[in-house]
Amino acid sequence: MRIFRRIRMKLIVSKEIKDYFKYALGEIVLVTIGILLALSINTWNENRKKVSLVQELINELNEELQFNIYRISYVDTFTGQSGYSFKMRDWLLALRVEALQDGIDSSEKALIFGSELWMHNAFNLSSDVYHTMVETKVINMLDDSVKLAIRKYYKLIEREEFYNMSNLSSIKEAVSNCRYGYGELSRAYALDSKINLNNYNWVFDNSSKEFIDLRNCFETTYGAMHDSRSRMINIIEESQKLKVIISPLTAPKLH
Repeated sequence: MRIFRRIRMKLIVSKEIKDYFKYALGEIVLVTIGILLALSINTWNENRKKVSLVQELINELNEELQFNIYRISYVDTFTGQSGYSFKMRDWLLALRVEALQDGIDSSEKALIFGSELWMHNAFNLSSDVYHTMVETKVINMLDDSVKLAIRKYYKLIEREEFYNMSNLSSIKEAVSNCRYGYGELSRAYALDSKINLNNYNWVFDNSSKEFIDLRNCFETTYGAMHDSRSRMINIIEESQKLKVIISPLTAPKLH
């Protein structure tokens, strides 16, 4: 800049207007080139940051999908203190529904009255990474097919809360209707497994209110739980499909 000032002053003093304008024009061009170069470098740097953010969130999305697969698999197979997994309860409830088709006999006491099998479990699936992608607009930087697949998957996750609450409401209502028939008998059976069913006439009368309530309870509970488990399996499959779609985009994290 000191050199430029000396040249500028020399031209002014010499009153060479033509040369001065040439110099001024050259200086403007140099300043413009400098500004454009700085803007170009800044744009390149911002794009590099965006690409890095996209890559980071895609990697995190892959981890989130794996977490959802693990979470559902855990819910389906975990037995806990009851000794019954979600998968096992689904199977036993199907047996209960089948057993009630022709009435109840003494050999089915353990199956019918042995334990309470209905279970509700919110999936508690993760969607934090997806929301971050939406908030940062990273989702808009992806190819349309990838963007659509991601949004479709998380729409499926979002609907699970509604389905779970709906199923829970149906189960609670069905179980509540059984509290005077099945509820009392199951509590008595828990105290004495050798209980005589002949003391409970409604058990052998499939037209009695208690029996109908019991059948409705098992059918509703099984239907809700089986529907829930079917959606669980579907989410695992959809999670794996989305992992395949984004796998070409994933890469080791930069440190």
